[in-house]
Amino acid sequence: MKNSFLSISQCPNFIIIGVQKSGTSTVFNQLSLHSALRGSTPKELHFFDREEMNKQNLKNYKDHFRQSIFTSRKLLFEATPSYFYYPNVPKRISGISPSAKFILLLRDPTERAFSAWSMYQQLYKNSSKASNAVQNYFNKMKEFPSFKEVIYNEITAFRSGLKQDLEPSIVRRGLYKLQLDHWLQYFPLEQFLILGFRDLQENPQLLFDKIYRFLNVYSEKISILEIKNKTTYESVISLEEKDFLNQFYAPFNQELFDFLGDEINW
Repeated sequence: MKNSFLSISQCPNFIIIGVQKSGTSTVFNQLSLHSALRGSTPKELHFFDREEMNKQNLKNYKDHFRQSIFTSRKLLFEATPSYFYYPNVPKRISGISPSAKFILLLRDPTERAFSAWSMYQQLYKNSSKASNAVQNYFNKMKEFPSFKEVIYNEITAFRSGLKQDLEPSIVRRGLYKLQLDHWLQYFPLEQFLILGFRDLQENPQLLFDKIYRFLNVYSEKISILEIKNKTTYESVISLEEKDFLNQFYAPFNQELFDFLGDEINW
């Protein structure tokens, strides 16, 4: 039976797959300025992590890249940070574009978790109509749960070994090695570029030079890096919460570092 999807050549050449709250918007916007690259409109397409979108013909997906005869030689890309976490995504992509490359930005999982909780708290207080699964979960509550409550409940459920819904995933999105293992069932490690959040903050030119080499395009000098989605939150993580999460993540982080042969500057 003929596949209803379009050909592999019409798919994005690379995808920024995560992680949430780790600078993906900043990287996406900077790469979109490169004359050899063409980013999607909008940035996050969620084609591969939503059942209802995955059933659509790939032509609808490709329309978001606005490719034309004048840009036909540009590398196409999108950035959906939830891709790395959702387990059904790598198999779906491998069936359509097995040669795609992936850029993965990792942030210290404790800091990432608190930043994500703070974001959802602000959305809750602002009566956001956001339609993602996490926000929908919190919007059903009469009061927004404290960070301590969220992380203790999620970790307790995780340690119990009981099957959990994918969301909310404030803590589990930081279990990077477990998620990477799932991707490596479908793609070799050479198709991934794994970068650290602090590298983006401390030496963005070096970080983007790594990306350009990975994509086999010429390097472009960054004059002013525009930081996207940078928000000041009204609370800070407590020492108790930070120590609790650091201890929980420690063995998972070490497993990742051992596998990669180096620590990530996150």
